[in-house]
Amino acid sequence: MPNCFILDDFLSSIVFSCERGHIETTQLLWMYGVSIEADRRTFVSPLHSAIRGGQMKAVRWLLNLGADRTSTSGGFYVNRGYILKAELVALALFSEQHDIAILLVTHSKDLFQG
Repeated sequence: MPNCFILDDFLSSIVFSCERGHIETTQLLWMYGVSIEADRRTFVSPLHSAIRGGQMKAVRWLLNLGADRTSTSGGFYVNRGYILKAELVALALFSEQHDIAILLVTHSKDLFQG
């Protein structure tokens, strides 16, 4: 069962593979039907974990697949002693992933036009 929890901190297999940059594993899990949306139990999505892990290739792949880029339910992350529940661009900036933040803004420019 590919989407079962495999780690003590409750990351699903696809979330873990995105955060670590294992894009081939991520693609294989997706091909076998594992969702790219946030897990209902942890509220952590593969996109959030790829951003946090600084995995530009995984972020691009997930955005191109249509991963939810409006989600603010990215789970809670501990970064430098702060607990963060982050929107995507904020998470990228907080994680010092500036190139990913720029990608998210340009990929999601329609979200910022009102």
